Amino acid sequence: MNAKKERELFLRSLERHLEREKRILGQYRGLSEIVEDSPAALLVDWVMAEGNAHQNILRAILQHLKQPRQQERKKGNGPDGSAVKDRILFWTEKLKRYEERFAADCLYLKSQTCWEGGELLDAVLDAMIMDSKKHQRLLLALEKIPAY
Repeated sequence: MNAKKERELFLRSLERHLEREKRILGQYRGLSEIVEDSPAALLVDWVMAEGNAHQNILRAILQHLKQPRQQERKKGNGPDGSAVKDRILFWTEKLKRYEERFAADCLYLKSQTCWEGGELLDAVLDAMIMDSKKHQRLLLALEKIPAY
């Protein structure tokens, strides 16, 4: 199979994924109506907000991938490009350290939530730790993307 055909298949798969996620978000809206007056609504609202963010990100990626492919240009290798890359590395390293400290703080707070009924806060802190690890992964990817 050639690259063009593989790309078209991937785009169709991504479109199907977006449709499935849209349906699932509708189901979360139904759950949200059931728990709307309880603390659990915070969790459902959070999941829905992240689902909407995923939809927006994937739509942007889909739109970008549907653009005709242009010749890949080597950017970021000249004098200005290396300066940009250095600044990106400075900030990504700084932010990764912040994310590590943030996750450690959440772990500490989690150790303090041993009272009865602390499940909500425990779950939120777990999710925040996972988000911090996700942010670290995205920063690592950013370091590998050519500077523009």
